[in-house]
Amino acid sequence: MVITQTAEELTKRRLRAGEEKNEIVHLLRLADRLGVVSLNGIDPDAVAELGKKSIAREVARARRYIFKSLFEQLDVYRDTNYRERLVEDLLVAIKAEYSDWETPFARSVIGPAREQFDASINNKPVELVTGPQETKPQCSSCLAVKAQDKRLDFEKFEILPLCWDCAKDQQQRYVHAA
Repeated sequence: MVITQTAEELTKRRLRAGEEKNEIVHLLRLADRLGVVSLNGIDPDAVAELGKKSIAREVARARRYIFKSLFEQLDVYRDTNYRERLVEDLLVAIKAEYSDWETPFARSVIGPAREQFDASINNKPVELVTGPQETKPQCSSCLAVKAQDKRLDFEKFEILPLCWDCAKDQQQRYVHAA
């Protein structure tokens, strides 16, 4: 599937701005009709979906980078005098990596990641897994136990289902050792 760079960039910019998918599809159809953007016969819904998936991949990579950077500079991050400076440095690094990201969007990725990192270094869950026990996911580390919540996996730098024992083990191995 070949779409023009302009259509993809337009879609991603609008999604980052918070527009709904149906509004973007309407805009793409209009732009194609006016000849501003060429979709080459590709369905605008597919273009919007591709843009959505592309942004999700970018955000996932950026979040891993944020978690890893904060972890690598944990001593600096713990010092409240340097915490804001470190976060601003992260913003600059992310804007350098994803030059098309607008500053408010980059901050909207950094803010929640920072809150999740704070919870994780304090051995608190990032998200509770609700529902019946049989539907809960397995722990991504030991694969033996059903996870009650999602936590930052300090080995993969991703938010994953972790049982309490594995989370505590990682906490002692990585956070307290640093």
